[in-house]
Amino acid sequence: MSPSANRWKAIRLLSQIGFLLCLLAIMLPWTAQTADPLKKTVQIDVDQQPLDKVLASMAAGTQVKFAYDVNEVKKYTVTLREKRELTIEEALKRVLQQTSLAFECHANTIVIYNKEKSKGTAPGGVNTAGFTVITYQSGQLVFTGTVVDDNGPLPGVNITIKGTSIGTQTDTKGAFKLEANEESVTIILSSIGYQTRELVIKAGAVNTIRLEYSETELNKVVVVGYGSQRKITVTGAVADVKLDKVGSRSVHNFTEILQGKAAGIIVQNEGGDPTSLPRVNIRGLGGINGESVLYVVDGVVASGTPVVNPNEIESVSVLKDASAAIYGARASGGVILITTKKGKAGAATISLDAKYGVQSAWRKLESLNAKEYADMMNLAADNAGKPRLDAFNASVYPDGQITRTNWVDDIFRTGKIHDYNVNINGGTDKSKYLSSTSR
Repeated sequence: MSPSANRWKAIRLLSQIGFLLCLLAIMLPWTAQTADPLKKTVQIDVDQQPLDKVLASMAAGTQVKFAYDVNEVKKYTVTLREKRELTIEEALKRVLQQTSLAFECHANTIVIYNKEKSKGTAPGGVNTAGFTVITYQSGQLVFTGTVVDDNGPLPGVNITIKGTSIGTQTDTKGAFKLEANEESVTIILSSIGYQTRELVIKAGAVNTIRLEYSETELNKVVVVGYGSQRKITVTGAVADVKLDKVGSRSVHNFTEILQGKAAGIIVQNEGGDPTSLPRVNIRGLGGINGESVLYVVDGVVASGTPVVNPNEIESVSVLKDASAAIYGARASGGVILITTKKGKAGAATISLDAKYGVQSAWRKLESLNAKEYADMMNLAADNAGKPRLDAFNASVYPDGQITRTNWVDDIFRTGKIHDYNVNINGGTDKSKYLSSTSR
């Protein structure tokens, strides 16, 4: 390579380095300016507006974080008529000079405090105890709070804003944070074992919310193995199937009432036999041999799937995993405990439950008529090189071309369902009776 070519290459490299240095010198001051919250610009034109509203407007337009005592800020209304853009530092000075408040910038957060209450505090040591840190992004207001019960902070509580899909959960300290566009929202709090609560909270307020125990759920008695326990004391995987709406459903056997009533229970119909019972699986197959569920009716182990009238069932409990260990290896597929209804003291009562319905095939195959069937058989014989059968030969047996029965329609007829249950219940404190019959 010639010396002149090397010279031009060196000159071009030096020119590129010089351009990059100039660009860096221009960008550094601009970057430093935009990184400082006080150097950001804002335009304010307000007349006798609440100070907290003015701060919210400044934050929404500049993405700046403010921290202040809500009660202190809400005391003041301010006026600032300015058509040109001001830096946040200049705007705060002009706005806060109308109050007894001052501001400082700490770790990219602008702290607004009362000058009188902060006298005697070391420089840079503003006491922010009791302050609420509010971050406004794209006009969103922040709602914070803590959920507690009688024992302290309550983690894992589901919190949603009513009428929206916005929600969160409390952390290990029971704290939560939500964002919305309104100054106040209605939230719904729910947790297993507690009463669902609905209340209104405001942005910036310190919200401490207490949840009460749900006595109805925790004191419910569930059947466990060879006895019963209060639900609050049960530690194993036991599902209590709710039967409160069984009477309004049209069910043919008790396995149908389990569908969709408890987590981990799968009910599948096998085949098209309307008299066959569905197969029930608890958390999938019980083992490599596909062990079925063990049924226990009133403490007696049933052989296979028992036939129990759904109207005579008082409660159903499902034992999963280690909770079913009391029944040994035969319970590897899970256990379903069925408790039937018993007599109750009081005047004799008679209840009648009657249902009527129809069943029909949703989609049926279109069958061939007699002539079409004969043509198909004759075509098959011709293709196979065999003589046609007389039964399908119109000249030999003309009656074979006449359709007399549609077998698909005869097989898939509309079925009628009748279900009648009569129950007689009553007794005294010493003796009770319950008699029922069904058809």
